[in-house]
Amino acid sequence: MSQTAQGSPQTFMVTLSVTQPCSLQVGSTGLSFTVQQGKTSGVQNVSISSTGSCAYPISWTASGNAAWLVLSATSGTDQGSGSSLGVSINAAQLTAGSYAGTITLSATDKNGAAIVGSPKSISVSVTVTSATSTPTA
Repeated sequence: MSQTAQGSPQTFMVTLSVTQPCSLQVGSTGLSFTVQQGKTSGVQNVSISSTGSCAYPISWTASGNAAWLVLSATSGTDQGSGSSLGVSINAAQLTAGSYAGTITLSATDKNGAAIVGSPKSISVSVTVTSATSTPTA
C-alpha cells in the first residue's frame, strides 16, 4: 500500500528569463590614415561600448603593436554609456611607404571576468607620403 503526503503533489509555476551575455562592441574594426612624412595625423575616434547583461563598470585596456600608433588612452571604463579611444599616427620616424599595425582592445566586467568578444583587434593601415620641399628662388 502506497502512501502520499498530505497536500502532494504540488504544482509550481516557474518563469525563466534568458538574457544576452555582456559583449564588447567597437565602432570600427579598421582604420586608415594618410600622413605626410615627419608629421602627426589627425585623430580618428573608435567607440567602445558593451551590450547585453553587463556588470558595470566595464574596464578596458588598449595597446598598439607599433611605436608610431598613438592612443589617447591605454585604459578606461564604461558605465553603460560607452567611451571613446582616439587614434593618431606619428610619422616622425617613418619613411614614405605603407605600414600596417594592430590595436588590441580587451575588456572585463566589474568582477574581472572577460566579456564576450574580448579581446578585439582593430587593424590600422597607414600611407606615409613624402615630405614636400618648397623651391627657393
